Order: sequence, then structure tokens, then C-alpha cells
Amino acid sequence: MILVGGAPTDRAPRADRWAAGGTALSLQSLPFRLCLAALAAALLAGTAKAQSEEQPPQVIERLQEWMLACAPGTADLPLRCELFQEMTMRDTGQRVFRLAVRLATDGGVEFAALAPFGLNLRDGITFWIDDGRPFIGEFLSCFATGCLSRFIVPPDILARLERGSKLTAVMAVYDDGESFRVQLALPGLSDGLGRLRALAQQ
Repeated sequence: MILVGGAPTDRAPRADRWAAGGTALSLQSLPFRLCLAALAAALLAGTAKAQSEEQPPQVIERLQEWMLACAPGTADLPLRCELFQEMTMRDTGQRVFRLAVRLATDGGVEFAALAPFGLNLRDGITFWIDDGRPFIGEFLSCFATGCLSRFIVPPDILARLERGSKLTAVMAVYDDGESFRVQLALPGLSDGLGRLRALAQQ
């Protein structure tokens, strides 16, 4: 379900709210840093389990700041590809945020953002394309690897993404008053979507 023109929040006035269907970090609270450490441990455990069950996606190409990764197809599953960027801690290299862009089954484009624990989940993730109007991705649930926001990107937002320079994601820290902010570079996204569509035809 997609909710258009959701109620404004203090953090993101006039934001459109979307429901399910580079490396700049601002980390200010000790409890949140502890949550990030827990997320890093969970990510390692989750990755090891996934590798034991199925072959993980392999990076096959870089399009500026975007990585293109594909998991080999099987008799039951087609070739699965995605574009992604990952945010890491500068001092430890631990992953704390990941944004994947995939083709949906209906031909649309899907965002899948994996965020740390310790956030105010009710607020979702507020995204800004350059200095334009913000939009919000709602969280679906939290898993061993973090909290997931996933939604189909509306065509007008997608057009802005393909023309944009940067995408900023802001999340509120739970019961803290602080925010967690990451910034992704958008150049290369348009070419990457073209590659995803070409690979989907193979």
C-alpha cells in the first residue's frame, strides 16, 4: 500500500509517506553507538548463515558510487540483480546502512533500505533528493541484520532520483532527540537501472 501526502512531522514537513509494497554518518548518542555495534555483530552472523544456505550476490560492475550485484539463477529462481550502496563506520569499517534498488515484478523500481537498530520506527526514514520535497519510507519490520524499509518508488520520485545529485536519508534515534543521517551519491543510478532492465531480459 502507498500512502500519498501523509501527515506532516516535525522532522520532515510536507513529506510524502510511502509504505511497504559516500559515506557520511552522524552518530551522537552512546546508546545508539552500542546498537550499531550489536547490528555489526548480527550482520556478520546473518551473512555467514546466508552463505551456508545459498550463494550470495556477487558484485559484477561498478557504476560510479553504485555497485551492481547479481545472484545466479536456478531452476526455480531467475537471475536476481540489484544496485546498492553501503554506509560504513570510518574507524571500524562496520556496515550500518544499506540501500538496494531492484526491479519489481510489475516492472517498477523498489527501494529496500536496511537501517540500524535503536531508531524511532514510527517515523520511518525521511529521504531528500538534493533540496527538494522529502518523502518517507515506512519500516516493515526488524530482523537479525537490522530494520527494513521497502517500497515501490513512484514514477515522479524516480524521475527526480535519476536527475539528482545526492540522496539524504535521516532517521530519528529512539527516545533520544538526536538523528542518524547518511548521504548517497545519485550519479550512476540512471545507467544502473538501464543495466538492471537489460539483465532482466536475459
